[in-house]
Amino acid sequence: DSKTGLMRPKSSSGRFDSSFDTKRWGGGYTEGSAWHHSFPPFAVAELAALHGGAASLIEKLDEMLETPGTFQFGGYGQEIHEMTEMRAVAMGQYGHNNQPSHHVLYLYALLGDHASTAEHVRHVMDRAYGVDFYAGDEDNGEMGAWFVLSALGLFAIAPGVTDEYVLGSPLFRHVVLRCPALPASAELQTSPRPARELHVVAQGTGPGSVKVREVLWNGGRVLRPVVSDGQIQAGGVLRFVMESEPSPPAPFDPNSPTAAAAAAALSIAPPPAAGSAAGSAAASEAAAGAAAARAELEALRRSSGELAGSLKGQLDTFKGAADAAKTQLTEAKQEAEAERLARSTEGAALQKILQDQSRALRELEAKLEAAQAAAAQAASQGAAAAGAASADASHRALLEEVASLERSLAAEAKDHSRTALLLAMLDDHTKRVANLKLAQADLNSGAENDPGFGGAGPLPPRPVTSFAAQRGTAPPGRDLSSKLLLAGWGLAILAFGWALGARGGARVRLWKEDTHIV
Repeated sequence: DSKTGLMRPKSSSGRFDSSFDTKRWGGGYTEGSAWHHSFPPFAVAELAALHGGAASLIEKLDEMLETPGTFQFGGYGQEIHEMTEMRAVAMGQYGHNNQPSHHVLYLYALLGDHASTAEHVRHVMDRAYGVDFYAGDEDNGEMGAWFVLSALGLFAIAPGVTDEYVLGSPLFRHVVLRCPALPASAELQTSPRPARELHVVAQGTGPGSVKVREVLWNGGRVLRPVVSDGQIQAGGVLRFVMESEPSPPAPFDPNSPTAAAAAAALSIAPPPAAGSAAGSAAASEAAAGAAAARAELEALRRSSGELAGSLKGQLDTFKGAADAAKTQLTEAKQEAEAERLARSTEGAALQKILQDQSRALRELEAKLEAAQAAAAQAASQGAAAAGAASADASHRALLEEVASLERSLAAEAKDHSRTALLLAMLDDHTKRVANLKLAQADLNSGAENDPGFGGAGPLPPRPVTSFAAQRGTAPPGRDLSSKLLLAGWGLAILAFGWALGARGGARVRLWKEDTHIV
């Protein structure tokens, strides 16, 4: 579409899509937008012509990198991971996370701007790759292959269409690719192929040195931004002279290049001619080196086998220990659960006892208040001897009930001394019993001084104090239902803590310290 400078979907009638948006994904595009599908690598010259020339196409590529990496869901209806990954690369609308964009940065070199290819490719290698991640899906190995080829300074921009590699910016100072000799194959109809080596040399490359001044092939200047697969398959020296390097020495003079001089300048011996003395010596040396390498490899295999056996034994030991620990943990959980159930039953029983005791206390308190009132009335009105004797019997019966309840409380306190919250309730009940005893003593003292009981005579009038007043006003929420509810929760928590502590107090303490539980 000449108006937008991008590939734009058309209807079956040949009309452009009227709802077109450069950042809308889906529709006419797969896993991308118009930015990702508008720069095909198969006919770059024709593509440049459509844009009005190489300079215009370069400007469009710059626009792609400068346009914010936003997107519209389009036909996908939601954000897919390719959208997220493209934005994370942070190179505008360039989507290195997906394969349709992998060739795009090398278009700069084909259009005459090799410096932009070098800078952008190195930036992607630094930003979109790491020791444990890729920028996107490693589909069929392409994400990794892109890095390997780019690190060599070569990229096959359109495999199957052309056998050319676009020249980039090598990451390493010297890489050697060795191809072994191959015999003839009747099945594949191939001739014998000798061993050969390809040396990729970029002595001035580095993090701050990415731009290439010139490229030499076996000492001769490469005039186009590409080399063919046929060239490098034969072996030789592909030399990238970086802009940061000094002026190249004579062997790199484009007017008098020779492969031997170039190799000597790089301290790289060219492959010896087959059948020569040097070739025979090199072959013998290579054979000896291969034998030594095989011996070293065999030793390494043996030591690796021994190490693997040792590690397997250790692993089996660790596994046995882990199984034993798992069994112990299971048993501990079962014991804790049994203890929890036992404590829960015990707690329910204790709750029932406390309820009965509370009810008995209320009844005794009511009886004693009635007795106090009767004693006061008798003292003021002068009760008859028969009435006094009846009151005395009633007092003795109440005293027996108080003593019985006191003994019951003492027994319960002894049996349940581990439950702090319930002990507090028992203590409260005990205090109330003490108050009952005090009141009973008052009644007895009054009877001893009453002539009707054989005493010395009436004491001065004393105010009648209810048992609620003697105990003091109860704090809010301290009625019986609140006490029982707190007692039930406290018993359950303390019983579970006791079960864990009984199983291993050191482990529980460590758990408390680690999690700051008080």
